[in-house]
Amino acid sequence: MRLQFASDLHLEFPENRKYMVSNPLKAEGDILLLAGDIIPLKDIDRHGDFFDLLADSYGHIIGFRVTMSITILI
Repeated sequence: MRLQFASDLHLEFPENRKYMVSNPLKAEGDILLLAGDIIPLKDIDRHGDFFDLLADSYGHIIGFRVTMSITILI
């Protein structure tokens, strides 16, 4: 089993969002750990497509809250 992680994506900033659209995460692990500062909770509804793509690419996604970021368990 391989673990892949991502943190500090800050998708609330348009330039980061644009970068992630052009350069999506490549699934190189069985589990993706979203380790904080992905997106503020208040903005989650605006980024469902990002999380749908991750859900289609990984067997399991684990997220946890660090500072003001969102917790997601899929």
